[in-house]
Amino acid sequence: MPSISEIRTDAPRRLAWPGFVLDLDLGELLDAQGNPAALRAQALRLLLVLGERAGRLVSKDELMAQVWGQLVVTEDSLVQAVRDIRRVLGDSTHTRVRSVPKRGYMLVCDEPPAPQAFQRDPAHGVAAPGESLTAAPVPAPQVSPASESARRGWRVALVVLVCCGLVLAASGAWWAMKAEPDPGPPLRSLAILPFQGDGTVEDWFLEAMGADLHAKVAGWSATRLIGRGSLIAYQGVSTDPRMVAREFGVRYVVTGHARRSGELIQFDLQMVDGTDGRVAWAHQFHIERARLEQAVADITGGLARVVFYEWGQEIGNQVRTLDPVQVEADDEAMQAFSIFLKGLGPDSMAQAGRMFESALAKDPRSLRALSGVSLTNSMGVLFGWAEHPELAAHRAEETVARMEELDGTDFLTLDARTTVANMRADYETMLATSVLMLQYYPNDHSSHHAHCSALLRLGRFEE
Repeated sequence: MPSISEIRTDAPRRLAWPGFVLDLDLGELLDAQGNPAALRAQALRLLLVLGERAGRLVSKDELMAQVWGQLVVTEDSLVQAVRDIRRVLGDSTHTRVRSVPKRGYMLVCDEPPAPQAFQRDPAHGVAAPGESLTAAPVPAPQVSPASESARRGWRVALVVLVCCGLVLAASGAWWAMKAEPDPGPPLRSLAILPFQGDGTVEDWFLEAMGADLHAKVAGWSATRLIGRGSLIAYQGVSTDPRMVAREFGVRYVVTGHARRSGELIQFDLQMVDGTDGRVAWAHQFHIERARLEQAVADITGGLARVVFYEWGQEIGNQVRTLDPVQVEADDEAMQAFSIFLKGLGPDSMAQAGRMFESALAKDPRSLRALSGVSLTNSMGVLFGWAEHPELAAHRAEETVARMEELDGTDFLTLDARTTVANMRADYETMLATSVLMLQYYPNDHSSHHAHCSALLRLGRFEE
């Protein structure tokens, strides 16, 4: 039987799940209202590649080649894209995007494409539903009026049953999504687009402004910042910041525009919330043309302070909306980290571990508490302090898995993953994860420590 990609048809090719339709011709995953689902560009491309081969295994190498092309990425990028697809589709049981260990992935549909999507194609011998593939048409048998009436009644009953089943399935998916809301991109994540001008401002000024601001933001702890090279395609291009946020999986997109007015340079900067297109803040600077070059450092410092202040305000607003139990859990987890880091030893680690478990019981979605549980257990195994090493190792791994479901690129998640990999002597995974840490958090010493440790354990001393 030919694959979906081999069927030539004038009708749209679609794959369906309760609440979602993957339109292969349009190149979009649509929700129940017909709107594009909130799926990052790489994950959407991956889903389309799998959709073209629905029901068939696609190797990891082929997926990485078709989705990322010549861009050098690790297998973690593929794993993260698969997680994004499963999260959006509500595929917590991995039944829609199935993985075959060490080989690849396969997309499975709950429902077949609409019947009108399959038309007769003599070149491939594909028939529409109810048609025959024989060379000559076969005369239809004569059916009595009574038999035809009975058959029509069965058809009506079957249609009613199918519709009821779809309604129930869609309701189940809706309740599942309602029970586990999508947290969206991490708050401390952003992309700084190349700054634009109207031709009256020197290019070097725009480049210097962008580079200096990027360097300052890259120094912020626990902040995910998209590299400048990844955004070079947007140089001189006007684009919707929401598309950029979706492309790179970030919360905020910073844009800037400069123009000359007499002896002054007017620079307009704004930070857009990629989830809804809202301008989180905007600021306008007026710079004297005579001191343009000398002012770059001062201006970018001011920009960084504005961004940091506004982010702090946003974090404060979110904290105020937290449930009191979540606040209590976060406070307890922070106290536990204080004990954990103040004096590293079996007693302090055991005490911190109990507090982390208590905080996690209050807020099962707390990344801080999950991180503490994972670290105390994995480091307890590494240092020989765990009373039951196998149980501790299992606990460390299951908490990391939960963190990856919540936010796979958060610093706490990546740090815990490297420690678990070190515990299991899986130094290749430790190295691959440390590369991600350097990509997202280049100015955090833990990123370099994990990378160096992995290289040493792999015997790559020259690096």
